[in-house]
Amino acid sequence: MVAAAKAPDYNAVDPRKRWIVMDNAVEVNFSTGIILVRRKLARSLKLPRQVEQSDEREWFFRIQLLPEQEPTVTFDTVRQTIVPARVQDEASRYFDAVELLLQSAKE
Repeated sequence: MVAAAKAPDYNAVDPRKRWIVMDNAVEVNFSTGIILVRRKLARSLKLPRQVEQSDEREWFFRIQLLPEQEPTVTFDTVRQTIVPARVQDEASRYFDAVELLLQSAKE
């Protein structure tokens, strides 16, 4: 799980989901089972018949591993008053990366 946090991959087939990682800070506390991730992303998106769009995103999320339970992820918002629905995509992307690393380790 730490490896997935330290090596994010945003090279998606869908150009709307491609991002450049500008900063990725990962803190691990093995005694509490908590991984803290602070990530800054940027992209410049040019879709057909649309004006080029420049975006930035900041993620701050916490992954906690509890004995005998499934891992959980909580997201805190950065400069926002509400939690955007797209955090579900980010959580899914993270756990997909974990799954991929686990599968490659089995081979």
